[in-house]
Amino acid sequence: VWGSDGAINYKQAALAVMEDIMTYEVNQTDWVLQLGDWAHNTREGDTYYAATRSSDFIVQYMPVFAEASGDTRWTTLYESTYRIINQMVDTYGTGILPDFIVKDSNGKFVPASANLLESEHDGNFYYNACRTPWRISMDYLVNGNADALKFANALNGFITRKTGGDPAQIMAGYTPAGEAVSDWNDLCFDAPFLVAAACGGYDTWHNSLRSMILDYGEDVYFGDTITMLCLIVDDNAWIVPTGADQPVRGDVNQDGACTAADVIALQKWLLHTPDASLADWKAGDLCPDGKLNAMDLCLLKRELLNSA
Repeated sequence: VWGSDGAINYKQAALAVMEDIMTYEVNQTDWVLQLGDWAHNTREGDTYYAATRSSDFIVQYMPVFAEASGDTRWTTLYESTYRIINQMVDTYGTGILPDFIVKDSNGKFVPASANLLESEHDGNFYYNACRTPWRISMDYLVNGNADALKFANALNGFITRKTGGDPAQIMAGYTPAGEAVSDWNDLCFDAPFLVAAACGGYDTWHNSLRSMILDYGEDVYFGDTITMLCLIVDDNAWIVPTGADQPVRGDVNQDGACTAADVIALQKWLLHTPDASLADWKAGDLCPDGKLNAMDLCLLKRELLNSA
């Protein structure tokens, strides 16, 4: 957006921040985002070593960081984070994530016990995790991630059944299994569900949510800020910066679009077909590791399926 040739080299600053996050806030044994840099010095087996906060799963930017930095550890973190998300979705069927998640003695990631860090609701969907419907669903709306859509579909199915389609019946907190832990409605819980609803197939629910949110009236800073961000997403106005000189992802034949022709071209190249050639091999390096292989071909096929 601002370039890197002026008084401030923004890309250099961004890369430095990315490196610090990776170094001091990522558990590189279990590949999870830690609770903060204060957890960096804990040891494996410590309660906080593999503990993570679901509202930090801002997954849409992990592939961006991988591409910008060339650091494939971001791809590893991205995939590992989705393993946790998918495990929660598969276990409970609700799409509801708890505020905090820990690794148990069997190596499985589970909801935290009460008072792990903040309150008796640390293992519930509460005032941290209320952001997850927005955070994770964004990765489908921006990047077309199929696991993000799976999460959004589970969440939409659960909350429409639970509320009977009435957004005013969204409660401020649930157990992962879907039992309400509060008896009041709160805007900071309502608005993120709007982003999940935008993932498709829930138009009536989406429209009811949007109407309620717009008519909600003034709220506190937390709810108002989350609502503004979610409405920006819902209006397709979220800025996704791209450099003018960046290739179209997957466009290895350089015809200006990523299509089935690129899949065929990359497949022929990988099979060493005599007439195979790639106009821009870097556009096909979707698993950014500086080389082309079957993983890139699989990611290219998935990207086309998600955009169909």
